[in-house]
Parts: sequence; structure tokens; C-alpha cells
Amino acid sequence: MEIAFGFDEKYVMPGGVLIASILKTHPDTAINFHILSESISEESKRLLKATVQTAPATQLHFYSITDWKAKTRMPEAFHFTVAIYYKLFIASLLPVSVSKVLYLDSDMLVVDSLLELWETDLGNYAAAMSVDLHHDDIRDFNRLNYEMYNGYYNSGMCLLNLDLWRAENLPEKILSYIVANKAHCKFYDQDAINYVLRGRIRRVSFRYNMQDFYAIEDVTVRQSLHEDLLAARDHPAIVHFVGGVKPWHIESRHPYRDLWRHVQKMTRWAGHRLEPAFSKTDRYAALRWAKRMLRAAFAGADRAPVYISVHLDEVFRRF
Repeated sequence: MEIAFGFDEKYVMPGGVLIASILKTHPDTAINFHILSESISEESKRLLKATVQTAPATQLHFYSITDWKAKTRMPEAFHFTVAIYYKLFIASLLPVSVSKVLYLDSDMLVVDSLLELWETDLGNYAAAMSVDLHHDDIRDFNRLNYEMYNGYYNSGMCLLNLDLWRAENLPEKILSYIVANKAHCKFYDQDAINYVLRGRIRRVSFRYNMQDFYAIEDVTVRQSLHEDLLAARDHPAIVHFVGGVKPWHIESRHPYRDLWRHVQKMTRWAGHRLEPAFSKTDRYAALRWAKRMLRAAFAGADRAPVYISVHLDEVFRRF
């Protein structure tokens, strides 16, 4: 398998935990890990290399993103930094011999095999992705000005057809769309990927991108997706900790939080202490979080979101 990540120094630790979870769930699989970044310290590289040293069939490759002329024009907001755009450099930085790659966000945990996902036939599709929690929100389609039948997908997990991305120069088209449509973009890279690739994204199961929202008991999806969602909630392959609160944050209530922390203790970052989700200087984000918690508290038990009960015993045994 060819697996790529894009992260900065801040996400080295979560990225290392994600890599450890992949190795644990794929002990006999040959994997090339590709890490894209503008700057990662030599110490961080040493720790990441140490993470894979016990897996003889695994190789780790680092790529530096340089001469990024449009960087100063790329929008950022909340926990979205310029690192969200690193995935758009995969096609140009990886060797041309790599025709397909699985991209994963660093705020994920792999809890089951990805081999079936990896074998997905892309054909003429540009990518294979799971639908986003906003997939039925007409406001997003109106905002981006394309038809709802094309779907709206989460960019945290992308199986990419690199031959097609290179042939059609899709990264440049996506970056250009973001710069030209800042006013309409809410989830920047994700919005642009959905617009530019509309009609050419193959949907794969929720189990390959189990986002926070789908772990809430009363979540609703369209009838055609409901059976897949229920099966995926029982047996996810990738858990995606979306939003500003992550499992390494004190405030996390995610049902897979303890599993993530369990895997962390098996890595070179075992002694990393939990931290607050928002810094004292990040006042706006902190106020948004406090407002959400107060709304849930005053709403009462019948309206506050309730997470599903997950079968962690079975998953823990894999680690």
C-alpha cells in the first residue's frame, strides 16, 4: 500500500499515533508511508522513523513542500491551517511510478484492515471518498453552485488516482478554485475538491471515514445510505476525529477517545500530556466551544447529543 499524510510540526504526534495504528492492523502488509510537510524537525523525523523500525516491510519517505507561490493567498480559519492543503502536492512530489495513493488526515485512527479499500477500482474516477456529514445539506450545494446528485464528500480520506491528477493538473485547478472563491468556501480544500472533482468521485463506505457526527445515536441519513451507516458504526475501519476537539485534548468525549490514548501509549509519544483544545489566545474558538457546551447543558438530556455505545473490547484486542 502507498499511504500519504500531510502535516506540520503540531500534528507530528497524532500522525505518529495514526501510523502506529496502521502498523498494528496490517502486520504483514508492505507499506510505503509518504509524509509531506513544509518543515518537520529532525527530532520529529527521528521519532517517526523509530515508529516504523519494527516493521521490516515498511518504508518512510519525507517530502518538502517548497516554492509555494500561492501560500500567502490561501485562507485559514479555526483549526484549519495551511497544512490542509499539503495533500494537493502529492501528485507532484511522489514518484510518477506511484499511480495510486491513500491519503489520510492525521486526526484519524485505523482500527481495521484497509486492504479492501486499497483494492477499490478507480477506473476513470479521480478519487474514492466517503460522504461528509453535510452530504444532504442543500445550503452547501447552493453555496458551491453544483447539483446535489454529485454528492459532497469528506476530504480526510481520499484514495487518489494520481495518473489522472497529473494528466489533468487537478492540484492546480483545486488551488486556483480556492483562491478565486474564498467568499464561498467554508471548508476550503474540501469544498474545492468536491467542486472540481464533481461527478468523478466514487463513494466508499462510511466505515472508511467514520466521522464524529455519525457516532451520535440519533443521526439521520438518507434511506439509501442508512444500512451502510449502521454496519459501519458497528465495524469501522477508520475513525475520524473531526472538529476542533481531538482525543489528545482534555475536553474530548469521543467514544473512541480511550482507544486512541491506548495506542498513543504504545508509541514514542507515550508521555505526551493531554492539552486543552483551545489556547488562551484563541478566544473566538474557545467562546464557540463554551457556547456549544452551555447549549447542550440547558437543552436537557432529551436534546443533548448522545454518542453510541461502541464495541471497544473487540477493537482493543487488535492492539
